[in-house]
Amino acid sequence: MSGNSAVVVEALNRRFLSDHPVQAAHEIERLGPEEAILQLEAFPARKLLRVIERFTPGFSANLLSQIPEEKLKKLLPEMDPNFLVAVLGQVDDESRSKFLSLVDPSIKRELSSLMDYPENSAGSLMDTQISL
Repeated sequence: MSGNSAVVVEALNRRFLSDHPVQAAHEIERLGPEEAILQLEAFPARKLLRVIERFTPGFSANLLSQIPEEKLKKLLPEMDPNFLVAVLGQVDDESRSKFLSLVDPSIKRELSSLMDYPENSAGSLMDTQISL
């Protein structure tokens, strides 16, 4: 692939991720986590966020486990807390502790509070985000 066509393909991929995050998430999940991480590593954290939050929690957990800490520090605080709690429920205690260590203490408290609700209770199912 020539240099110019590689730039065009990258621009199209960025646009697809931005404009069609649900469809992009479905296509990326079909790749599997290892291939997905290779395809997504060049994208900035803010572009990835809209797509990652559309993956299944299990796929996101597997993917986030492979993302470098510096990118995780940018991604995790911006993620929807309810989705992040679902992701944290998919990982082992060591990974959960690692993820929680990468976020601000106030976010960590909020996530811990959400994780304290029993599974399938009203508290665990509620959306804590307020839309204005």
